[in-house]
Amino acid sequence: MPPPLPSRQDLLEAVSVEEVDALCRSALDLAGEPPLDALVAWLHRFVGYLATKQALAEELLAYADRDAEVFRACRTAMYAGGEPLLVRAQQALVVRKDADIREVIQLVGGIAKIQTAEPEQLDRLLDLALDGLRHQGAAT
Repeated sequence: MPPPLPSRQDLLEAVSVEEVDALCRSALDLAGEPPLDALVAWLHRFVGYLATKQALAEELLAYADRDAEVFRACRTAMYAGGEPLLVRAQQALVVRKDADIREVIQLVGGIAKIQTAEPEQLDRLLDLALDGLRHQGAAT
């Protein structure tokens, strides 16, 4: 007897996890960039990811709540992907020491969820928010 076909939920979860993994792997691509440039580039990728994956998340929420394992695993992976970039920028004294990756992702996630904004406006809003993340003594 052949194995059962995956359910719609299984397929949605697999796609979601793969997309998050790709976003997290992209942080490694930025390792050779200057610390602030690497963090900013990854956060722009993060906004782009969120802006295009809203429908997928909504579909998944039809099957599971925000605290489901798939969402917890994706959040953990995003924190793990972005945290080294944030820490590196903090160590280079170009980003505030008092920010943590959860706060930064919440900030960026809020920007990405602005449904009435065009992609260029989202980029501008992100740049404005990231200016507040810079270390006070860092050059702009």
